[in-house]
Amino acid sequence: MQSLFFCLLAVSATYALRVSAEPTQPRDPRPNFVYVLLDDMDVLLGSEDHIPQTRALVQAQGAWAKNFFVSSPKCTPSRSAWLSGRYYHNLRPNGAKSGRGLNTSNFFSDEALFPTLKRSGYQTAIFGKIHNDQSKWLCNAHNNTSPFTHIETECSPCGGYYNSDWVKKENDSDTTHLFNPMVDHPEWSPYSEPQYGNRSIAWIREAVKNPNPFFCYVGTTGPHLGVVPAPWHRLQTENLNVSAPRTPNFNMHAQDHHPLLANAPALDIGALPFIDRHMRDRLGTLMSIDDVVAGLVNVLQETGVLDNTYVLFSSDHGYHLGQFRIPDEKMLPYESDIRVPFYMRGPGIMPNTIILNMTANVDITPTLLDLAGIAIPHLVDGHSLVPLLKGQPSSRPWRTSFISEFAEGGVQQWGTNGMWKLTTGSGGGGSGDPSINPATVMPGIDIYGDNDATPCPPGTPNATACQTKCASAAKSGLWPCEGWTHHFNGGSGPKSGWRCCMKTHITGLHHVAQNPPLVSGCLDPVTVNKSIHGGGNSTYGDGQVKPPFGPANCTSPKNRICQYQYDDPTNQWRMLRVINETHNFAFMEWDPDYVFSNVAHSEYYDMTGTVSDPTYNFEHLGWWQMENQFASLPASTQKSLHSELQAYYECQGTVGSSSNCP
Repeated sequence: MQSLFFCLLAVSATYALRVSAEPTQPRDPRPNFVYVLLDDMDVLLGSEDHIPQTRALVQAQGAWAKNFFVSSPKCTPSRSAWLSGRYYHNLRPNGAKSGRGLNTSNFFSDEALFPTLKRSGYQTAIFGKIHNDQSKWLCNAHNNTSPFTHIETECSPCGGYYNSDWVKKENDSDTTHLFNPMVDHPEWSPYSEPQYGNRSIAWIREAVKNPNPFFCYVGTTGPHLGVVPAPWHRLQTENLNVSAPRTPNFNMHAQDHHPLLANAPALDIGALPFIDRHMRDRLGTLMSIDDVVAGLVNVLQETGVLDNTYVLFSSDHGYHLGQFRIPDEKMLPYESDIRVPFYMRGPGIMPNTIILNMTANVDITPTLLDLAGIAIPHLVDGHSLVPLLKGQPSSRPWRTSFISEFAEGGVQQWGTNGMWKLTTGSGGGGSGDPSINPATVMPGIDIYGDNDATPCPPGTPNATACQTKCASAAKSGLWPCEGWTHHFNGGSGPKSGWRCCMKTHITGLHHVAQNPPLVSGCLDPVTVNKSIHGGGNSTYGDGQVKPPFGPANCTSPKNRICQYQYDDPTNQWRMLRVINETHNFAFMEWDPDYVFSNVAHSEYYDMTGTVSDPTYNFEHLGWWQMENQFASLPASTQKSLHSELQAYYECQGTVGSSSNCP
């Protein structure tokens, strides 16, 4: 049977025998860092309840920041912020201070975290997703890998749970090389989370032999959509008695909110099962991530460096599922999207420390540099969390306000965002699927073959012809081709077409990014390795291959009120979040041009009482921001809020002077 995950899948209170590998030179006494960053993990929807090992091994053994925010609730800008310690408005494209556009990364600048740690003698390693555009600087002729000692990750990891195009850099080499992870380590599962876990654990075992301290970054795939739990967690996921939380603002008609929400149609009976399924699948991926965290803590203990290592756990942003009738995703200025978990353990941090101060992803870089004894660059907007983590006096009052921003709105409609769904039936009638019965295989799994240079013939596949055409796969050391698969590739990727389907691949899946959807699968399910999907014979799936584009009673699909849309070009906003002794509120402004000389829409929510309860059970209605109170504010208050937000929007640091951001 294929080995799923070589590191521990559950860690008991008694750890493995300590095997310390002492370096031949005196060890640098500075601490090590391990940072596990998730993609799309929420707080308000209850996902923290489903990572028990992480809670026991990291949160309970260290600090839990309960008011931890992100400077933008989208992958690229949020990651740019933690990697540089700078706010969204200071990372604008080409140095612009306003206007639309995807944020730049800026983490190759001299002041960013990885270059600074590497320059100071740290071993720096990345496993998994660090940035959406990482293929541009990892997997082409113009690679830039100088800030990293070691790299093992996919070229394009965003939402891919079974990618075969990986890149590796070893021993601080000047070159990288591409490889297939199942050739490199065929004994490991191809599923992304154990790949990151096994590879980072193996690297740590070697890194401790070096006298220099290390920073090991692990960026998970999950629970980003199209979310796919591990095969060995699939039945457990199916058995979860969980639906998407019916929060007070779930499926609520928010008439006084931004038009994206105010014009959203109600989620009908055809949409709700997909949202509930999405919630269960998200929790299913957390099971594997929880195992990765446990394995990392275990190897730190085993190698004798846990007591001198800081372990961090967080997410790049939150998530919503049905709140205000928006089916899924992030990119909105509400608590569900901008709040994320943050746990940190390490030397000097007392177990069960609770931090209620406003903390943020821009604080990660200055915190790690402070702990490493490295001067924090003036450009950094965030602040070191060390005084809060260790209960030490601070040289400055801690912030009581925070800015979050987003300037990348675009038309994004449900049904095109990569959700996978198993078809049912007995084969013979569906989208190029000639024979298989999808009800006999595990649903929702996307395992596909390599993009072979010689694709199989298009049209109705022929097993013999396919095996002949894809024989090169066997020659290259991969499994023999067993049948066919149809790859949907968008953008600048390989051309769509039939590809070789390897022996271990699952059958009968449809990708929803095209209408009609494209099928992928193997001709002969008898040859499929049943251990990869828990033995087969699952009967889940309802015949639908994509979430609906709109309500069932929609008579005009092109009408906005008939579309389940989760973003649009007018969704360009900035938000002021305040928590102090007398006030607790959120103030937002929208401007489609992202200039804010003419604000198109404003919202204000008094959230008094939401953070006074240390249990944070989210029962207070203030959490859910259901009634826009901006119009009821005095004109003087409205003007004052705008001025305060504008000042935050303009704060910055320079190379020669420290940032003036709160």
